[in-house]
Formats: sequence, structure tokens, C-alpha cells
Amino acid sequence: AIDALTLYFEFQELMPVGAEGDVVIQRLADRLVALDLLGRAAELLDHQLKYRLRGVEMARVGTRLAIIQLMNGSPNGAIRALRRSRLKNMPEDLLVQRRHIRVRALADLGRIEDAMKRLVGDNSADAELLRADVAWRAGNWREVAEATERLLELTPIKRPVSSFASRHLLRYAVALALADDPDGPQRPNRPLPPAIPADPNRPASHLLPTDTASPPARSRP
Repeated sequence: AIDALTLYFEFQELMPVGAEGDVVIQRLADRLVALDLLGRAAELLDHQLKYRLRGVEMARVGTRLAIIQLMNGSPNGAIRALRRSRLKNMPEDLLVQRRHIRVRALADLGRIEDAMKRLVGDNSADAELLRADVAWRAGNWREVAEATERLLELTPIKRPVSSFASRHLLRYAVALALADDPDGPQRPNRPLPPAIPADPNRPASHLLPTDTASPPARSRP
């Protein structure tokens, strides 16, 4: 990837115009991300955003750039990328993705209230996951538990229990314990799985339900 990047910058003026050249640049950026060279990948996409793209493709690459900026620890850079690639009448899926990226960036900047406001009315599984993440940063354990419960209701749990489900069941139990709420949030209508398979969360599995009739543990960990 380093050799490819050097070759690109040395002969940048020979890059094909139009879609063919844009695809080459984006593939090179993807290879740099895979090597954790996030700053160089961001430079490539930033140049493409400034000089080569228009319309929906500009918005899509701007979204990709915002993700890379988040990965690189630059929430302000992510927000700038979103602003520079704004477009009227974007596809709905792209609008939602960009809103969720902005929520993560705002949370990284400590703007918790602003982040939560942008999720109002969004009841998707991705939004509930974001709510739980942002609330966790803020130490709002009740909101973590409620958002995680809704997330689990939107993501049916099957056996064997996936790592995703076990991780969020664990977070649900921990949030209830930290909230120190004797009533807890509204219980789901279906029972929670009685066992969690071997996974990275196994050492703390005592916090999870041990039978289908029992609610999650509420004692402090």
C-alpha cells in the first residue's frame, strides 16, 4: 500500500478522470485503512472531495471520510467532512448513516445532550445501540439499560447466543446494577436466554440471568 501511495502521488496527474480514477483512489484509501494508515487515507479522500466529486458520490465519499476521521480520533474532522459533503435530496439510508456518524462525533466531543437530540424519533436497532453507547459515556445507567433492552427486543436472540447478544446482555445487567434501581426498567415480554456460551465476557457471566424466570441481577458488581 505504501508503494501504491507513492506511485499515486508521483504520477497523480496521470490518474484517469471520471469514475474510473475515483474508484482507484477509493480502493487505495481502503488499503491504507486496512494498514491503519488512517491519516493518509483521509488525505486521499479529502483531495477527492475537494477536486473530483459532485452529487451523491460526493456525499458518499464524504461519509466515508467522516468515518475514517472518527477512527483516527478526530471527531471535529468527521463533522467537517459531513458539512463539506452535504447534499439536498440524499438517499434515506445515506442520511441516516450520516446522522449516526454525527451522533458519534458529538459524543466524542462530550456534547452528550446534542448527540441524544439527534436520535429523537429514530427507533432503529442502530439508534438504540448509539443511545446505549452515548448514555454509557454520560454515566446514565438507566438510559443504558432501557436502550439496551429495546436493542435486544429489536434483535431476536437465538441459540447459540451470539457474541453480540451476550455482550449486550452483559451491559444490560451491569447498567441495572449501576443504576441501583429496585424496580429497573420495564422487563421484556420474552424470557432472556439462561446461559451464555464461552466468549470474552464469560468471566462476568454471573451478572446475567441464570434461568428464564429470573430477572437480571441487580446487586452491585
